[in-house]
Amino acid sequence: MRFTRACMFVGLVGVLGACQSTLVPSIAPSEGTIQPSVSATPPPAAELQITPTEAASTATSWPTQPPTNTPYPTMSWTTSSHLEVIAHDSKVVARFGLGRFSDIELSSAGNRLAIAGSTGVSVLDPETFNEIWHGNTESSATDIEFSPDGALLASSMPAGHIAIWNTATGELERTFAMTNYQEAHIQVAISPDNRLVAAKGYLPQTLVWDIATGAEIYKLPGMTEFSMDLEFSPNGELLISNQGAAEYAWGLLVWRVSDGYEVLRLENYVSKVTFTPDSKKLLLGYGAAEIDLRPEIEHYEVADYHDTWWQWAGWAPDLESYVCFGLGCSEQPDLAVGKEVSAAIYDRKTGTAIKILEAAPQASYSFSSSGDFIVGASGKYYNQSHLYIWDAHTGKLLHDLPTDLGGDIIWFPRGNTMFALSFYDQALAAWDVSSGQILRMLRGSGEIEKVEWSKDGSTLMGWWYQFNSAQPSRYVALRWNAETQQVSELFDVPYPDAGILPSSSLRAGWSDRTVVISDSTSGESFDLLRHNAPILQVAWASDGSRVASAAKDQTVILWDIKNKSPQFTLRALTGHIRDVEWSPNNRLIAVAAGDEVSVWDTTTGERWIQFSQHVGIVNAVSWSPDGRMLALGMEDAAVILWNPSTGTVEDILRQHSGATLDVAWSPSGNLLASGSSDGSVIIWRIK
Repeated sequence: MRFTRACMFVGLVGVLGACQSTLVPSIAPSEGTIQPSVSATPPPAAELQITPTEAASTATSWPTQPPTNTPYPTMSWTTSSHLEVIAHDSKVVARFGLGRFSDIELSSAGNRLAIAGSTGVSVLDPETFNEIWHGNTESSATDIEFSPDGALLASSMPAGHIAIWNTATGELERTFAMTNYQEAHIQVAISPDNRLVAAKGYLPQTLVWDIATGAEIYKLPGMTEFSMDLEFSPNGELLISNQGAAEYAWGLLVWRVSDGYEVLRLENYVSKVTFTPDSKKLLLGYGAAEIDLRPEIEHYEVADYHDTWWQWAGWAPDLESYVCFGLGCSEQPDLAVGKEVSAAIYDRKTGTAIKILEAAPQASYSFSSSGDFIVGASGKYYNQSHLYIWDAHTGKLLHDLPTDLGGDIIWFPRGNTMFALSFYDQALAAWDVSSGQILRMLRGSGEIEKVEWSKDGSTLMGWWYQFNSAQPSRYVALRWNAETQQVSELFDVPYPDAGILPSSSLRAGWSDRTVVISDSTSGESFDLLRHNAPILQVAWASDGSRVASAAKDQTVILWDIKNKSPQFTLRALTGHIRDVEWSPNNRLIAVAAGDEVSVWDTTTGERWIQFSQHVGIVNAVSWSPDGRMLALGMEDAAVILWNPSTGTVEDILRQHSGATLDVAWSPSGNLLASGSSDGSVIIWRIK
């Protein structure tokens, strides 16, 4: 169990499957069972020797407690190239929560829709939004790109990692790494023959690898800054990169794939770069400029440049016309109709206007695959965005839709269906633009701060905080049904209050340094004052006889409720206290503080054993129902199963791509749920 961690990420829900792929070896325990090392420091004596209230006994058989003056063992980790611990048959039973979206892409055949986000890569059926496979690399994905034939999918991750996936099977084919690269966003592209993959990020170089061998083929010099587009020509002979050339300006680099030779460098404002299907021309989004791509030309030059500057433009499917919004879309001043900007459809070859769009605002424009409709998406932070739909033949405005679902638009290759992603509200929608209706919608999810099972284990809830641009921010609960394997989204379920004693009218709260115990039935309350620093959280013993309070001064006080007095003060904690949990029979209490977990005897107030892994923060702890195992939720995204009675790590579970914020055992003890900052909940089978 874990208490609230603040979160400001946005999203809703999606059901994901499990994946067995991993990308980069993780820090793991050394070979064999991890044995505790003995500390030279004896455990501190209890501060207050008040006779403890006996905890309710259970069927749990506890290990023999070490003598009072025996030094407690300290667990330590060592780095190893592979994981070898006591093997449990642990596997993913279910995964839900899509996390936060960063990119979407549709295969050329229209039969695969890929999503990159905080949980990795998901490939869906675009007709139903049902998941086909989920690619987990223990990392978020920032950019994705299908190969032209749809057989491969490239995804980029933070720190310069590139993954190549088989889209039919979901298997990880190969990974690549950009040396000494730490930035998050990387553009990727796969050559038409599926032989090469190219990547460009914030560093000046564009890297090209051979997919089959993993060998680096080229390190192509570039301009500077971020890459807006990276693309191979349809015939695979050229590679283009739309790069930052200077502040607020985009340049263009074109290389010959056969030898890496730079055939064109433009440092003007360049946007919307598009190849003609025959690879004979390159169309540039500034003034309808064209580049003749005949192979015998040593250095390419820009032809048919209309000396204009324009933006927010989109090409018609036949590439014979384009829709343009901005200053200087054409040399015909009458199109502005007394305004500084204009929006119209233009003939590519002549630059003359064909149709003026009715009531066209500043927006990002694109044609439908059929060429019958034009969509304009205008987005504003903190205010309602709009999606505009025009008849491309008449220029008439058909729909003005107030919605945030209009960003990052891609089109189904046939008909008038488009997929639009809202980065701010983290939702993906399929639109029928002819009617202006949403056909189906998929929602992401924010950081999963809390997971909790029902008493009978039939359902699992995961809570995350939704920061919404158009509605009041609130907690959203995702509910997983163990029998049906279905996930639903609930907005009327309150966030769990750790201060409420189950099946009781008692509640423990706090105000600054004071614990407040109240009874909702009698209306009575009393204060427990002892802490020297603000209180962080409270936790009840299951029998209600005691309550633990943790404070910023790195102490935990165990309170006797009947006597209204402190029983023990647990000291020598070495970091910020993130979680406190009593064992099922209340004989022990686990405290996660900094990068350590210490287990204390609640009858003596002495530390019994300590887990210190010196790699990352421990966010959450949860006792198994039989009290023999502690699940630890780690900041490095792992879930650790630790046996306090033997001091051994029995398993390390890795599938999350973000910090594990909470863990919870099912009542039967055969399932373990973990919630992550990547926006997903994973249910593990533990045997």
